[in-house]
Amino acid sequence: MMLWAPAPILANGAGADQLRDRVARVTLAARQSALLHSMAMSVCFSIGGLDAQRMDSQALEQADTYSTVLAGLRNGQQWMELLPETDPANLDALSRASEHWQRFEPAIRQLVAGDWHSVVIRQSIYSVTPTSDSADALARHYLTRFGEELIDAPSAAGMRLAAHYRMLSQRALSEMCYIHFDLGLPRARLSCREHSELSGVGHLPIVRFS
Repeated sequence: MMLWAPAPILANGAGADQLRDRVARVTLAARQSALLHSMAMSVCFSIGGLDAQRMDSQALEQADTYSTVLAGLRNGQQWMELLPETDPANLDALSRASEHWQRFEPAIRQLVAGDWHSVVIRQSIYSVTPTSDSADALARHYLTRFGEELIDAPSAAGMRLAAHYRMLSQRALSEMCYIHFDLGLPRARLSCREHSELSGVGHLPIVRFS
């Protein structure tokens, strides 16, 4: 709610449309990384036979949402209050996120369609984390760039940390699902060791599975 607090003009002179665009970018990008791991968990539940029809439908909806937001961040979308992106640094961060998504998305859609070949499952396992990392990097990029213009610096730092924790919690849940159904997730990969780059925050708690 802090992000939507009234702020008609930014310090650098940006107008209302640009302000709405920046608020939307920060808000939408912060959800993307956790959405990827939630997507993976939905597919895992489906493969495991846990309410498969609903889980497949949920995974497809999540994939469509992720694609729609990614396209909106690049091309603009009026109903999301996004303007077309023109900033080279933002476009570069978006390109990295899109590149990873193009590897992960086909595997998700194949699994939802019932193609449970081990190669497809392995592709989803090995591509979800780099895809999530690139989405997390995009969210932190926007928060670093725009967050302190929209809210105060400590709140922007807190939002970066909160988005990162949200991603880690979803990642832990999806990994536990893959382990439970023995879907081939290598135990060596089961580490969510992360550290904060934020001054004064220190290290995030380590989450490991053994």
